Amino acid sequence: MSVERVRIEHECDGQEVVGFGAYRVLETFDDAASEGVREDVRNRVARAMEDFPELAHEVVTVVRLDPDFEPDDVNGRAGMSNRLVYLPAEERSWMMTVYHELAHLAIHIRDTKGDDVPPTSEEYCSIFAVARMPPELIERNYISYLGEPGPPQEEWPEICRRALAYREENGANSHYIQRAREWLGVDE
Repeated sequence: MSVERVRIEHECDGQEVVGFGAYRVLETFDDAASEGVREDVRNRVARAMEDFPELAHEVVTVVRLDPDFEPDDVNGRAGMSNRLVYLPAEERSWMMTVYHELAHLAIHIRDTKGDDVPPTSEEYCSIFAVARMPPELIERNYISYLGEPGPPQEEWPEICRRALAYREENGANSHYIQRAREWLGVDE
């Protein structure tokens, strides 16, 4: 198991963050995955980490999401304290899933530093993740925990950034999730 470094150069809270993060894939994942899935997970995790400055100076470990112990509808999971990302080894993961699970880690880091973030909100995590995604990496017409947006995918990251700004400006209980759904045209 080797550790791969990732250069992270991203603006966060108005400041440019430059540094290196790293990831490793456990043998239990590699042993269960096909060559295509092994290569794919490395490419996707490395690419997604570039957009999470909170992960600079951190090592993320990719672990196999065990289908015998997970519900059928779980596409990924995060172990925040240990910087673990659980992904299925039997199939390729969507970029949205990789971003979502890395967002859990970034939100946990921000929470432990005292930032005003909701550490357990799946909706917030999805908004946070999509806000970081380049539109060209969005592969499906669905945002986990939010629904199926109406606007073109190119607009989703900006809409999610606007929802995060709305939350920041109006306080944590500002109905920013409802605003995000409204702006995304998601039916409840």
